[in-house]
Amino acid sequence: MNVWRLKINRAMGNTYLGLKHRKVIAQGWPHLGNLSIIARNFDNYWRNNRAEFERLIRLLACPVYPADAEKPPEAMLNLYNLMCIVKGDLVVAVESSNDASPIEGICQTDRNAWESYRFDYPDAFDYAHTVCFPVEWIDWIEIGETPPSQPARFAGVKRVGDEQAARIQELWNKRFS
Repeated sequence: MNVWRLKINRAMGNTYLGLKHRKVIAQGWPHLGNLSIIARNFDNYWRNNRAEFERLIRLLACPVYPADAEKPPEAMLNLYNLMCIVKGDLVVAVESSNDASPIEGICQTDRNAWESYRFDYPDAFDYAHTVCFPVEWIDWIEIGETPPSQPARFAGVKRVGDEQAARIQELWNKRFS
């Protein structure tokens, strides 16, 4: 089981409560378009070709995010990590527009991201690239423990380090097993 952090960028009008209401794990960059064809081939091809995945994302960004196409932000390239989420993984949501913030919520997936990818209404949602619908987000306050500290800077979806992942898994298992 992996534990992932999802940083939700409030500056773009996104919120943890919005994702909780939609029952999704999601990321932005909606103008890249529908990535369903990439998702369908993720496990067979793209999973073992991160460099090619990032190259394709750069190409898709050229016409719609020209300022970011040559040197894409970390969050854009971390769409790869979004697709790497597998059944049974835990995802913690952090809501922030700049520096580290506490964990807002946690969910456990019951399907693989690439098999459940959906492009949700890009005109309505900045976080249009969604996976694992439906997930049940649990507010961290229900865990009843102080959340692990967050790194000062990360973007998009990123794997949690081993020590913190073990602590998050322990707290999840204590509360929900």
